[in-house]
This record gives sequence, C-alpha cells and structure tokens, in this order.
Amino acid sequence: MALNLVRPWNHFDVAHLAAWPELANLISYLLTHSPMSQFQIYGAIAGWLIIRCTARKYIVKPQKLLRMLVELQEAEVMNVIDLALLNQAEDVLNADVDQLNEEPGNMTIDSTGAHVSNDEPLYPDFTVDRFWGVPRDEDRADEIAIVVEVASLLRIFDGSEDLQKYKGIESMWTPSARRFKRSIIAKFESYLRRAVQRSGRKKVLGLLFLGPEVLIAIAEPPAVEGDETGPPVYPYEAEFQHSAGYMHAFDPRLMDQIDAILQIHD
Repeated sequence: MALNLVRPWNHFDVAHLAAWPELANLISYLLTHSPMSQFQIYGAIAGWLIIRCTARKYIVKPQKLLRMLVELQEAEVMNVIDLALLNQAEDVLNADVDQLNEEPGNMTIDSTGAHVSNDEPLYPDFTVDRFWGVPRDEDRADEIAIVVEVASLLRIFDGSEDLQKYKGIESMWTPSARRFKRSIIAKFESYLRRAVQRSGRKKVLGLLFLGPEVLIAIAEPPAVEGDETGPPVYPYEAEFQHSAGYMHAFDPRLMDQIDAILQIHD
C-alpha cells in the first residue's frame, strides 16, 4: 500500500517533524498498518526520538543495558557471601583471596563506576537520557528520562491476513487480546523500575507502543533514597480500561507527557 494513502491528519508529531513530513508520514503508516515485526518500525521511532530530543541535549540510547544498582554496603556484603560460597568448592580452596574480592560473582561495576548486581540484564528498545558529556569522576551521570518499548502484534493475530484487518482499539476488545496486552506490561514495568534508579531521583516516562496504541506510565523514585521502587502509575488507565489502559498513539496527550518529562529533566 502506498504511503500517500495515509490521511494527512494521521501525521505523527507534526510539531517536531514539520521539516521532515516524510518521516511523520512513515511513522503514521507503520502505526496504522502494523508490520509483521516490531523491528520494522525501530528505525523510524529512533529517528523521531533523535529529532525530538537531541536539540534539548538528550541522547537516544538503543538497547541500553539496565542492571539493578547496589548500594556500596550491600555490595560489600555480597562480596563476602560470594567468597564464602566459592571457598566451599574444592576447586577454589587455594584461590587467591584478593582476586576473588576484585570480581565477586553477584556484583560488578558498570560503565559509570556504579556497583550493580549481576542479575538478569534488561534491554529496553530505547532510553532517552539527559546527557552531560564525556563521563569523568566529577561529572554527573546521564539521567534516564524516557523508556520506549515497541511490542509486536503477532501474538494477538493468527497470521498476516488477520493482522492486515487490524483497525485500532476496537479490534482489541477480545479477552485474549486484553490478556496479552496485560502480559507484556510486567516486562515493561521491570524496565521502569531499573530506569528510575538512574533518573537523578526524578520521574521517568514509559511508553509502550503496540500497533497504533501506546501505554503511558510514569515511574517515580522512592521517597527515601535506597527504598524499593513502587509500581509505576498509569495516568489514563481508568479512561481506557476497556483496552488495558492503552490509548491511541495519535492522542495529543502523548506529546504533552513527553514535553512534561523533558521539562522536569532540563
């Protein structure tokens, strides 16, 4: 189907893509005529994020590695536990204790010098970070402001023919579709819990795209630094309850939320 069949009022984020209407039209097309794989929309989404955010000194990071941050005291405890467990094994009875202390099994140092856990690594599709320049000891670490995840519609439909019949929110009111839409939220929330640890104790906006819909979430750091992060808030969940909290990706409130979170991190 030709791109010019996308109606003009479906242009995506015209305010920021006015100089590149072809990209706005492409994103509109890919959202309303969902491709077989979410990977086919990554390039267009990346281009939009770069145009929208980099002028305000933000950097777009694809597949950013997120590990759980660990307090120094906790890291030292993990270090001791790892050493004790290793010493129980026959093959490390004569190991160099100093060497074991340098690289504990459950803890490591990330690229910013922070202590992180060696638990499951998480890779959201994109993060938008407040960028402070070349990292040095005295510099502030990049702050995550936005997490973007693009999910696939293939799990909802039986094949490409059904996928081409996709019309929007109404077609997803089936129980199986709602169950799938809710099932992918768990992973999305795990991204936000990790991201808010690297947000400079500021809010993080989460955007989960699924076809022509988007789920908007806001994660806040705990009131007391070091406490466990609570679940994110879904500001439009009640309004779009019939669709598992997802709203249409062309809703202007999506852009309002992006502007608000960038203002917080500016």
